[in-house]
Amino acid sequence: FTTHDPFTVEFETDNNYWAGMYDYHAYSTTDFDHWVDHGSILSTHDLTWHAGTALWDGNAGIPANGKFYAYVPARVAPDAEKDDGSFRLGVLIADKIEGPYKDALGHAMTTTDGNEIAGLSPTVIHDGKNNAYLVWGHDDMAQAAVRMARLAPDMVHLAEPVHEIAIPLKDSCEEREWLESPIPFEHDGTWFLTYIATHFTSPKSCSGKIANGFYIRYATSKNIFGPFDQELKTLMLPSA
Repeated sequence: FTTHDPFTVEFETDNNYWAGMYDYHAYSTTDFDHWVDHGSILSTHDLTWHAGTALWDGNAGIPANGKFYAYVPARVAPDAEKDDGSFRLGVLIADKIEGPYKDALGHAMTTTDGNEIAGLSPTVIHDGKNNAYLVWGHDDMAQAAVRMARLAPDMVHLAEPVHEIAIPLKDSCEEREWLESPIPFEHDGTWFLTYIATHFTSPKSCSGKIANGFYIRYATSKNIFGPFDQELKTLMLPSA
């Protein structure tokens, strides 16, 4: 399942603030060499409660209750506002894994106290006890953190208040990093939380020590909710 950015073809149009990623595609394979594009499985037009066109990174094809669920961040403000915008999480449902997916609520997902969920990169994980958790990152760099909450059996509501999970948010130069795509998983009794950290600039004292770009980092814990260790650990460095 992928986001779909149709505005990267040279001379077609610009894609300022990544406002053009407006739908998801599904691809399937039997040998990992040959892929079938099942086309657009959901789009910004399937969610009527937001003004922007952008749908950023989320997930689809989550099986439960004999259905399949998709979780997407939708830009709230109109594209005419010249910034990256603010996002709310939507949930969609389909009879088939390849869709089509339709809005399950008619509004953004909410916390147990009724507040709309702001964030990016939603996905679903399981804790080994048949509990499903929604995991996401915030859409505000000043509030960068990982958030998680157990889903109700209907998969469209939260069953508990949101947990905020602390992870290392500053690089070795003490510069704050942008966080995306948190994914926790358990292996041999240890929880690993992988995430993308984006490094933009370095102060002069650190010039040349840290490359700008996207890092894949991780933190570990003995508990799904942490506390996760605060030692900066990197799986992949930015490419040239």
